[in-house]
Amino acid sequence: MSEKVACVVLNYNDADNTLNLIEKIHDYNSLNYIVVVDNCSSDDSVRRIQDIVDEKVKLLQQDKNQGYGAGNNAGVRYAHDVMGCKYAIIANPDVLFSRECVMELKRVMQSDSQIAVSAPIQKQADGTIEKEYAWHIPTIRQWVWSPEHFLHKYFWPCYT
Repeated sequence: MSEKVACVVLNYNDADNTLNLIEKIHDYNSLNYIVVVDNCSSDDSVRRIQDIVDEKVKLLQQDKNQGYGAGNNAGVRYAHDVMGCKYAIIANPDVLFSRECVMELKRVMQSDSQIAVSAPIQKQADGTIEKEYAWHIPTIRQWVWSPEHFLHKYFWPCYT
């Protein structure tokens, strides 16, 4: 049996983009499930998304918005514990990716048990790669002089 892949999409008052993404990726045979987590939207998102729930699309409704990380964690947990998925793609509603991208991410994850996270190169709609759109690991010098390092070093004890 093939190892299952789910796409977790976090929705908050953005049914238009969420539905658009689901429509584009629904027929990807490289995805077993699409788990939409509604992060306690205050608009009609839940009603609109419920209309497209089927054997592949699942909807989780959060009873309160605990943020981006908590919402995605709920979706990944559901995909693993309930749907039996080994792999999860976390996708914002306003992105687009190909079925080949899903297959390549899965291949990379299967190639080495030491790999826990993998991400594709981000491209603009015209296919160009803009490094400003991707998160980069800072050099030692960048980290030492970053505001985050300064705040963490000198003010973190105030918040514990």
